Amino acid sequence: MAVTMIAESGLLMDSQAPEWFRLQDCAGFQPLKKVGVAEMDFGFVAKDSQTRWLVELKDYSQSGRPDGLAAQDSLDSLIREFVQKAKDSLLILGSVWYSLPKQPQLEPDLPKSFRQIPTSNQKLKLAFVVKRDEPKRFREMTQFLEDKLRNKIKGQCELLGISKYCEVFLWDHETAIEKGLPLQVNEASPSGSKKPKQKTKP
Repeated sequence: MAVTMIAESGLLMDSQAPEWFRLQDCAGFQPLKKVGVAEMDFGFVAKDSQTRWLVELKDYSQSGRPDGLAAQDSLDSLIREFVQKAKDSLLILGSVWYSLPKQPQLEPDLPKSFRQIPTSNQKLKLAFVVKRDEPKRFREMTQFLEDKLRNKIKGQCELLGISKYCEVFLWDHETAIEKGLPLQVNEASPSGSKKPKQKTKP
C-alpha cells in the first residue's frame, strides 16, 4: 500500500487518513492566497470519524530556526502567525458552512466532513505543533502560550457559532505524536523541506 509522507517544518505528515487535504494545494484557495489569506498546513479526519483536525507545523529547532524561541519577540511573532492562520482557516471553512460568496469556489476542494459545521458529535480541533530541540523546555511554557492562543481565536469561534465544538491545542512535536497526530520526525531533512516525498509500505 502506497503511503504519502509529506515533509513540512522538519516533520513528516502521514496522509493515510481517508479524508485529508492541504489548502495550499487547493485550486479554489489559490486566488485567496494571492491576496494575503493565510492557511494552516493540513486538515484531516481522525480515524474515529468524530473529529476533524486542522494542523499547523512550525520548526523552531536549531536547524529550522537558529534563534529558537528564547526572545520574547520570537514568542509574540509565533503567536501572531498562529492566530492569523487560525482566523483565516476558520473563515475559509465558515464561508462554506454559511454559504458565503466564496462557497462555490472553496467547497469542491474540501472533504465532505469539513463542509459541515462542527457539532457535539463531530468536533473541530486546531493543533499548533512546534518542533524543538528541547521539547520539555517548550512544554513548561506551553500553558501560558496555549491560553493566549485560545483567547485570541475565541472571538472567531463565537462569531461562527462553534465555540462549544472547537478546541485549540499548542504542543511540542513529541506531545503531538503522543496525542496521536500522524507525525514523525523527518530525520532525512531536519530543516523541514516542503517537497512531497513518496514512501511505500508493504
